[in-house]
Amino acid sequence: MAQSGLYAVQGLGIRAGGAVAQLIGAPLAGGLAGLVGLTAATMLAMSWTHLPGRLIQATERAGEP
Repeated sequence: MAQSGLYAVQGLGIRAGGAVAQLIGAPLAGGLAGLVGLTAATMLAMSWTHLPGRLIQATERAGEP
């Protein structure tokens, strides 16, 4: 079930990318896709750097009576 969902989302992404490429051209669409991917990766990386500190604090609080 999850694999089917992934295939569906990938297909929708390819279709959306093709539509954007038809509207603004393939080189610009490729650059835009790269910018979106870079932005998403940066946001995830920034949130993950704070995660270990929050986990340590939660573990310490759980150990207190």
